[in-house]
Amino acid sequence: MKNKIKRKLYSILKNEFLANMICPLFYLVAIFIFFIQKVFVAKPKIDYDAEQSRNILDKIYPNKVNIPTGEAYEDCFDYDISVIIPCYNIEKYVGECINSVLNQKGNLKIQIVCVNDGSTDNTLEVLNSFKDRITIINTVNNGSGVARNIGIDNAKGKYLFFLDSDDYLLPYCLIDCINTLEKNRFDFVSVGYCDFYDNKMIKRYGNSFCWGILYKREMFSVCRFPNNNVFEDTIKPFVLETSQYKSIHIDKAYYMRRILNSSITASVKKTLRGIGHLWVVESLAKFNRDNKMSTPEELYKLVLKHLGTVLLDRIGQYDMEIKYAAFMVASEILKNYSVDSVNKLTYQNKKVQKYLLNNNYRGWELACKWL
Repeated sequence: MKNKIKRKLYSILKNEFLANMICPLFYLVAIFIFFIQKVFVAKPKIDYDAEQSRNILDKIYPNKVNIPTGEAYEDCFDYDISVIIPCYNIEKYVGECINSVLNQKGNLKIQIVCVNDGSTDNTLEVLNSFKDRITIINTVNNGSGVARNIGIDNAKGKYLFFLDSDDYLLPYCLIDCINTLEKNRFDFVSVGYCDFYDNKMIKRYGNSFCWGILYKREMFSVCRFPNNNVFEDTIKPFVLETSQYKSIHIDKAYYMRRILNSSITASVKKTLRGIGHLWVVESLAKFNRDNKMSTPEELYKLVLKHLGTVLLDRIGQYDMEIKYAAFMVASEILKNYSVDSVNKLTYQNKKVQKYLLNNNYRGWELACKWL
C-alpha cells in the first residue's frame, strides 16, 4: 500500500521528494480507514464453502489452464537475439514496433519473430510489408501465451526478448541488455519502462512483466507460457524469478509501453476473466512445487502475495457473490501450501494471511484495500 500511495502522489505532484515526505501521513490515514471499516462495515450474507465456490467459478470462467513443458534445444544459433512479437488486430502500431527493433544500435544479429494471432484487421498486410526482414507465423487466435510459445518454437537466437506489438524499444535497449548479461553472467536482464498515452509519458516503473527482458534461451526448456489464460506473465514470479536463476536490472526506461483502452490489461476488469488469475496461480504454484523450484516458505509467500492485493485488483469490480467465491477458493489454495513458520511478512501480508486462513472475507478485502 505504501508503494501504491507513493506512486499516486508522485503522479500528481511530479516531485519524488515531496511524495516520499507525504506518503507516511497518507498511509496512517489508510490504516485508520481500515480499522473504522472493519468495525462498521457489515459482513457479507453469503456462506459458500470452497467446493461450492469452485463450482460457481468454473461455470462462469472454467479452469482450462495448461502449462506446456519445454523442449531441449540445440546449442547452435543463427542469431544473437530473437525478438518475439505476438500480434493481434494491431495494424496501427505494429509497424512502429517492428521498426524500433530494426533500428537497434550495435552490431547484433537480430531475428524478429512476429506471430499473427488470428488478426481480423490489416495486421497481416503490415507484417507482409516487412516480410524480407522478419519471420511471420500465422495462427488461429489462441491468446498471447500460445503466440509466445509458437514464437519460442521458431526462434533461432541465443537469447529471447518478448515485445508487445503496440509498444516499442529505444535504440540502445538490446545492445545494453546483451552486454550487461554477458558481462555479469546472469540468466536474464530486465529494463525499466515508461507508460505513455498519446505520446504523453504517464509513469516510469521497474519491470514485473515478462516483456522488456532478455532471457537465456535455455530458461524456456523447463516450461512455456501457460495456455488458455490472459495472465500468462504470472510465469515470471513462479518460474523465471525463482532462486535457481540469477537476474540483473538496468534502471533505464528502454521499453515504451503504450496504454490502450482496448488492451488486455484494461479489458480484464470489464469482463470475468479476472477469475483466471486464481487458476493460473494454482497451476503455476503446483508446477513450482512439483519441480522443487522454490523452498516451501518462498512458495508460500509467493502464493500469499498473489492471493491478496493482486487478486482483489483483478476481481474488485465483480458482484459480491463472485468475489466471495473467489476468496473462498483463494483460501483453499493458500492452505494447500501452508508451512510451519513464515518470516519477514509485511504488516499487510500478515493480515491478509490471517483473514484467508480464517475465511474472513471482510477482513481480507479491507486489508487488501487499505493496508
